[in-house]
Amino acid sequence: SVDCSSPTVVSDRQADCVNRYFYGAQVSFSAKGLFGFFDVFKLILALGSISTYTALPIWIVYFIATHLLGPVSKMYKRVTERQLRIDDELVTLAVKAIGTSVAFETLAQQKGVIPRDVMLRELLRAFAEMPDFGIK
Repeated sequence: SVDCSSPTVVSDRQADCVNRYFYGAQVSFSAKGLFGFFDVFKLILALGSISTYTALPIWIVYFIATHLLGPVSKMYKRVTERQLRIDDELVTLAVKAIGTSVAFETLAQQKGVIPRDVMLRELLRAFAEMPDFGIK
């Protein structure tokens, strides 16, 4: 048996002597709270996630438009993806290179016109240093 006239532990629910008679209202105290701080790294991660989530709907709409709409998808695909033809690009590059150079004026025998044989000779000379093209 415990002597309750002089208890040894009183600050705890498991104290030596506890008086459990309550009359009316009971007041209880508890320690609660939240401690935190601002984390720049978490902010950067959140911004990265937000940018990913905002780009995702655009890719979903793009995929649906270019793959899941049947014949209309073919039209959308042609608009969004350019077909590259190397032959056309090479001709365009060669014509632009000759047309924009100062040599154009010196090659032109008439005002603004380069004869076909002069054009061929200059193209062969220009591409002679590039053996991959196979122009002879």
